Amino acid sequence: MIRQRVDRGALFGPTGGRRWGWSFFCGKGGAALLCAALFGCATPSPPPAPASKAPGIVLRPVTHRASDLGAPRGVPITVAPQEASPPPKGGGAVPENPAPSSGAPAASGAPARQGHILQPGDVILLEVFREPELSGRFKLTPDGAIQHQLLGVVPLRGMTPDEAEALLRQRLAEKYLVNPRVILKLESTTATQILLIGEVKTPGILSVPYGERITLLEAIARAGGFTPKASPNRVTVVRTANGKQETLRVRVSDVLAGRPGHRDIPLEPNDVVTVPEVWF
Repeated sequence: MIRQRVDRGALFGPTGGRRWGWSFFCGKGGAALLCAALFGCATPSPPPAPASKAPGIVLRPVTHRASDLGAPRGVPITVAPQEASPPPKGGGAVPENPAPSSGAPAASGAPARQGHILQPGDVILLEVFREPELSGRFKLTPDGAIQHQLLGVVPLRGMTPDEAEALLRQRLAEKYLVNPRVILKLESTTATQILLIGEVKTPGILSVPYGERITLLEAIARAGGFTPKASPNRVTVVRTANGKQETLRVRVSDVLAGRPGHRDIPLEPNDVVTVPEVWF
């Protein structure tokens, strides 16, 4: 053995002290170093201590790395949380991607349907789904009706476009089609005509542009007002709607005075306004 071959002079110095370096080499420490030099069997190192979180370092997920987002390395990136939308009233579900709303109304080149009363000369477009032979463009006759290829004569005078659409749908469903889909569009219309007769300064037909509403007082004013013989409290308005005639009596002096129960009335196309002569 290596340790047995070492003489006493090698172990002890001149003063008799032990040579600790040589003894260490010849002992277990030397055997360990020799084994490490020959076979590479070094003593395993203890496991590294867990890294502690240093102050000021922001931990980020992999998807938010600075290199992925184009930011310089070493600069922490703060991702702001998205604010949750408040739930709608009534407990409905909140849409994930709500469509932006626009406050501007949709533009339309066709005349407005709302409030219009069909009259002779109006042109309507009738569309019946998957029935092109029943669809087409129709003009109201002087009697206020259209001549349909299947339904025949259909009076529409005095109706709104929605009412006329419902009537045509009902006529088609009675004998010809099952659950027909009908769309009626107002393409063009003549000017609203109002007839003023009696004691006004300019009696006759008053033409009102389409889409403009006019009241009784405005119509009398456009006709020049009353004559000295007029009786303002016995003005009548004769109106025909759905084949029925209705007479409205208006006390114009009470309307002008603002008395309760008396108000200015809006006129409809083809109304007849009569201003009688005063009784002496």
